[in-house]
Formats: sequence, C-alpha cells, structure tokens
Amino acid sequence: MYIISYYKSKGTWFLDRKGVYNNEQMSSDPERTGTFAQLLEVAAGGEDNVELYLDFKSFPHSDEAVRVEEVKGMGAYYTIEKFCGRAVHTKFWVNTLLFMKEKPMPEKLYLRKIERDYKTTREATS
Repeated sequence: MYIISYYKSKGTWFLDRKGVYNNEQMSSDPERTGTFAQLLEVAAGGEDNVELYLDFKSFPHSDEAVRVEEVKGMGAYYTIEKFCGRAVHTKFWVNTLLFMKEKPMPEKLYLRKIERDYKTTREATS
C-alpha cells in the first residue's frame, strides 16, 4: 500500500515528494497531477493538503479506479465513478512516477483519503 501526499500552492496541486524536486519550481509542468486534481479537490474538502492510501487490491472503504488506456513507460488513464462518497464520473492520468516498480500499470487502483485535521496541524506548527 502506498501513502501519497499532495499540497496546493497558488491554486495548483503538487505531488509532495520532498527531496526529489522542488514542486513549485516545476509549475510550468501543468499541475503534475493533471485531471487527478479534480479528485484531490473532492478529497481535500477545501484544505490545501491531502493524503491518500492507494493500493492494487481492494481494502476497506476504498474507491475503485479502472485502467482504460496505458502509455508504455509513461503512465495510464483510469476512470473512477465514486470518490470519497461523491459521484465523480471522471477519467484521470496516473504517471509512472508513483509506480516505477509496477509494469504494466495496474489494471485497477483503490484509493481512500487519509483523515487528518490539517487545520489543527498547521495551527500547532505556526
């Protein structure tokens, strides 16, 4: 199971990979999350941070995304109908950055938001 983190800066979502690259310097690369940003908005519920559990096998309270097209060596498009209890009916891109060890890209992905209180966390660190 993966835990993936994202943060939003100046209205744009970035994959939070500290030490790998400075996300904000790469803002010319559109969002680095592509259409996945739509799902992040749903999961974040107005917050600027969100973390997700992601796995290739179903787990409790997860939502299923199905691969519809793969671009070898680059990533794949997935469709998801429901996310975080809301109907989303969307197609999104997942790049190989998350799945360097997974070839081909998995047929299905299972996602669930990690519930955290980011507002309290931010206030405690301010």
